[in-house]
Amino acid sequence: MAQRFEYGDGPMQYGVLHPAQGTARGTVVLIHGGFWRGTPDYFDGPTPLAEALVQHGWHVWQIEYRQTPNGGGWPGTLDDVAAGVEHLAVAAASLGLDTGSVVTVGHSAGGHLAVWALSRPSGVLPLAGAVSLAGALNLRLGEQEHMGDGAVVGFLGGGSAEHPDRYAAADPVSRIEPGLPVRIVHGRQDDVVPMNQTDTYVAAAERLGQDVAIAVVEGDHMAVIDPAHPAFDRLLAALDEIVADRPARQQGSTVPPSRVLAPTVTAGTKGPASYFPSIERTYGRPIQEWLDLVVERLEGRRHMEVVDLLKTEHGLGHGHANALVAYVRQHQAD
Repeated sequence: MAQRFEYGDGPMQYGVLHPAQGTARGTVVLIHGGFWRGTPDYFDGPTPLAEALVQHGWHVWQIEYRQTPNGGGWPGTLDDVAAGVEHLAVAAASLGLDTGSVVTVGHSAGGHLAVWALSRPSGVLPLAGAVSLAGALNLRLGEQEHMGDGAVVGFLGGGSAEHPDRYAAADPVSRIEPGLPVRIVHGRQDDVVPMNQTDTYVAAAERLGQDVAIAVVEGDHMAVIDPAHPAFDRLLAALDEIVADRPARQQGSTVPPSRVLAPTVTAGTKGPASYFPSIERTYGRPIQEWLDLVVERLEGRRHMEVVDLLKTEHGLGHGHANALVAYVRQHQAD
């Protein structure tokens, strides 16, 4: 029987754990959509999907979270999803359930949150991968195209020129985890979250070596959460792929061990990371791209050699270049 657990004190900070029928294949963390704007009604949108997954042997941890204008947006929505994911361990233990491999699955804005959760700051609960069901995976592109009547700007409290740090911290395409697989199911006739959200994420992920794949199905935005639609079979196949391949990835991972993720920068951030908002504003590239470049260039080179390369090849000022190299070296040494 499904049971509700609170992971916070707010009325929308809870999850419902649906135990699998029969032997469990693993656990799905299911995240609803709604363009980060919400009412309590959105929580039940994917409930039929949760029930179908349970019948196919998956525990489902279906989480609610704050959305705009109810305390969500930046950073409340991301904080809640991160806390909700971690609380699965508590909820499962209280019911005596073995979670097995845990995969995040989300629809629309929930697809964004499911993929973002792979790189959530200070994450403890291991995730095996993520499945995006017509997810918003490129927030800067969504801002440019006014997706969802300005949903991205509403979620992050402004545009990327005004808040580059927020976009860097929240945008899945800027926080790709090469060692964790992502599967995407998207309806060909979707006119809510356009297909270019998927296509641009996949192109960026492939450049970084992530195991990523798309299944395009006939249908609109809601078809991908309908258990009676062929999209459901694609979801089940994606989950099986992620779980089945996990041991092989653990034994022979090709993820660069030195990759350094972009941090969440706040008004109180000090040290090299405090330069990051200025770097994004000045050069128009996400911090994650700069950090990946620095990691690559540091192999076999000294600190100031890489600073000079950034200055001569990419036009960075000395302070900006030095901050990037210092941040990477500091975190590689941790």
